[in-house]
Amino acid sequence: MAFTGKTEGMDPSMSPSMNAVKSADAIADAMTACRLPKSDWTHEAHVQAGLSLVLRHGATKALQILREAIPRYNNSTNTPNTDSGGYHDTLTVYYVWAIDELLRQGVAPENIVSHELVSRTAALHFWTRDELFSVEARRHWVEPTLSADGARTLPHP
Repeated sequence: MAFTGKTEGMDPSMSPSMNAVKSADAIADAMTACRLPKSDWTHEAHVQAGLSLVLRHGATKALQILREAIPRYNNSTNTPNTDSGGYHDTLTVYYVWAIDELLRQGVAPENIVSHELVSRTAALHFWTRDELFSVEARRHWVEPTLSADGARTLPHP
């Protein structure tokens, strides 16, 4: 069955957290199987896939899965993985860290996608735009050079 991008499978009798996880699981499963329509691979879908994989496998294994699955998925949708587009390792590590951090803080799964720590621009609190969008950061993990609030520290993958 192909992923439709719709939430028709949501069960009104389930808690919002369970429905959020079910939706995230569907996106992660479709992406890792290269069945997710390209138009559905949005920033929010990236976060949902990461959420699903972190919940199922823990952050370390989720990162390993995403590092393999995203480039493969991109290739399946004719999205080249180049020095200026496609897979971005530093952003992938950042968002897995952010999802794991939010879960450890007790943020409910249904509130993660809309949290500021996983917003589209959140990583710019830790890197300058030039650093974050450099070829090196796209290809490999690059340590952050900025601190959002002095208290957060990012992992060393």
